[in-house]
Parts: sequence; structure tokens; C-alpha cells
Amino acid sequence: MRNSLTNMKLTVLTFLLALVGMAACAETATVGVLTMEIPAGFKMEVKHEKDSLGDLELNRWRAEDGRIIEILYYAGDPKQDRGPMVIAKEEPIEVVGQKTKLMETEVFLGATKKVLVVHLRFGDSTYIIDSERMSKGEFKGLLKNVKLVTKEANKRIGCQSPTG
Repeated sequence: MRNSLTNMKLTVLTFLLALVGMAACAETATVGVLTMEIPAGFKMEVKHEKDSLGDLELNRWRAEDGRIIEILYYAGDPKQDRGPMVIAKEEPIEVVGQKTKLMETEVFLGATKKVLVVHLRFGDSTYIIDSERMSKGEFKGLLKNVKLVTKEANKRIGCQSPTG
């Protein structure tokens, strides 16, 4: 009896450690030809949702503390401007081998809000990766995990969300 109780405790402990390990894993998100590791603690809020014009795909993750990560994806040229952007600061940055600018906004897509954002272009596609309430260092770390892939080369390894 004592031995089976010990075995049961070990089984429960092993299961709980496995759950904790899975919770610490990042989610690999694929949008168009990009993949990006979404940090642990962020949950998918919007996945591959099209806007009313049908040319913009929105993907959003939110952490419990209110931090937000978004990937906006246009497969072709945008049908119309989605609103003005007022840039407070900008600096050069390289993402996936592409020279671009890391911008900190005061107004983003017509709304007054501070956002860290980069724009990327691959072929006819445009990607806007942005974050709210994230430090610049954390956002730069996130951008280091962005990868350009093709469907043939899209082999995911490590932790993944089943909703990926």
C-alpha cells in the first residue's frame, strides 16, 4: 500500500512538472512566410482574422499583464490606408536580414497609443509586427526570433501550440 501511494505521488509530480514545462514553452506562430516564437505567457486572442476589406489578416496574442503582440499581414497591396501613424522615435534595425526601422509611435492606425512597430516586405506581401506595453529590449528579443520560411522548409521544432 505504501509503495503504491509513493508511486502515485511520483506520477502526479511527474505530470505536474510536465505541465509546468509545457507552460514555459513558447508558441511558434506562422503568418504568411514568417514564423515567430511567441513568448510563454501570451495567449492567442485573434488568429488569421480578416478585416472588413478582406485584405488585412490580424493575429494577436495577449499576456495577463496586458502586453500585446500583433502581426498584421497583407498578402498584396493594402486596399486603403488604415489610419495615420505618428512616430515619436525611430532607429534602424535588421529583422530577418531586412533593414527596416523600429518605430515607437504616439498614434498607430489612427488611434492614440504607444506601440513599438516594424514593417517588413517580402515579394508582394507586407507584414507589420507591433507590440503594446512591451519594453524595447523585449520587443527586439522577439524580433530576433522571426524567421523567413517556405512551406517546404517549415519544419517546426521544440514547443508548439496545438493552435499554432
